[in-house]
Amino acid sequence: QSCHFDSNEPIFTILLTLHDANLDYIIQSIFSIQNQTYRNTELIIIDNGSTGATSKYVNDIFLNDSRIKLLRVLRNQYNPYAGDRNPLVDLWNAGLFPSIGDFVFFQSYDDLLSLNYVESMVKLFRDNPKCVSASPLVSSIDENGDVNSEFTRALQTSNSRNRYENGIYLAQCKMRDIHLINS
Repeated sequence: QSCHFDSNEPIFTILLTLHDANLDYIIQSIFSIQNQTYRNTELIIIDNGSTGATSKYVNDIFLNDSRIKLLRVLRNQYNPYAGDRNPLVDLWNAGLFPSIGDFVFFQSYDDLLSLNYVESMVKLFRDNPKCVSASPLVSSIDENGDVNSEFTRALQTSNSRNRYENGIYLAQCKMRDIHLINS
């Protein structure tokens, strides 16, 4: 299938890395992307060596949604002993090659987006042409979809950047190993 995005609207690309993990989380994560209110949303799934039910699910949704592109590696690239050289970064970078998006967002298999997330981000960038980077407000939810208030508060407290922060300053801090953004 070929996908026809509206050429009058920006395309928002979401890069999603996944592997053999909790399939329910993967399904919910992809659902939150596929059902965005902003329809010019491209999803690039970077399958990091999944097998079995995960691999089958990824194949099925790829074949049935023309907004999805699939990159697959045969073996899981994650290596906890890689030190500073995280192979997942290489997977994200590979996902940029087939992207046609005007904006790019990286998402993990166990993350959910509010259904109007992309619409809100596109509006933010359109209304603020000097804005080159943005990140969402993070909330922790449990497997039932309930907000974990204590952990959410801790995540928000550990974010020490201002609401509006100069991107060059953020990059300089990152290079100097100063953490202003929680991870």
